[in-house]
Amino acid sequence: MKKRILIGLLMGVQGFFVQATPLLTMDENHRLEASIGIDSMNRIAVVNDRITQIFGDEGTFESQHDETTGQIFLKPTAENGSKPLSLTLITEQGVTQDLTLKPMAKKPATLILKKPQRSEEKVFEVERQNLTTKQSFLQEDILRLLKAALKGQLSLKEETESVLRKAPEGFSLSYQKTYQAGSWSVQVFNVENLTETAIDLQEKDFYQRGDVALSCQQITLPKGGKTLLYVVRAL
Repeated sequence: MKKRILIGLLMGVQGFFVQATPLLTMDENHRLEASIGIDSMNRIAVVNDRITQIFGDEGTFESQHDETTGQIFLKPTAENGSKPLSLTLITEQGVTQDLTLKPMAKKPATLILKKPQRSEEKVFEVERQNLTTKQSFLQEDILRLLKAALKGQLSLKEETESVLRKAPEGFSLSYQKTYQAGSWSVQVFNVENLTETAIDLQEKDFYQRGDVALSCQQITLPKGGKTLLYVVRAL
């Protein structure tokens, strides 16, 4: 039986940001180097700023400027070929940056430049990284808790109040029991497919305010099929 655990709702975490394009930190006292595609337009942009001018040896590159976003698109000319381009760009906020771009036989590059962090921004970044680390440890605890609940290895908790939860359209929900482990509770509900077809379950459809994590014991429910939903909440 397939099982799936959703830990995207953890303490307000909205998932993970995956940064596919590397950021280059600007430094007016040093020349930045990067490789670009030789045959296609490459994009250059500055975070929270706009490029207003770009300078280089005439005839070595061709460029297009998007005045709305302040980003530029450029590629080396056929005459320049694979020789490095020496460029200087100036932004709307008065930042000047020298670049050495090395044309290569590769896909078009996207170069995102960011200005150096101020001291208060560096403090915020350290605090953000510390919070991410704490959240990572907490996620591991929640995963262990859910796995123990799925195996019935936790102590049962007697609920003093009725446990109500609204079912998404096409499903019925009925409360079964509650486990307790330290400051966490794991509520278990029976889920039934009321539609005439098989349905893929999405834990987020069962989410209610206060939920920390949810797990469905089965991913797909046939017509009339049933499964168990596990909901982790803080006591």
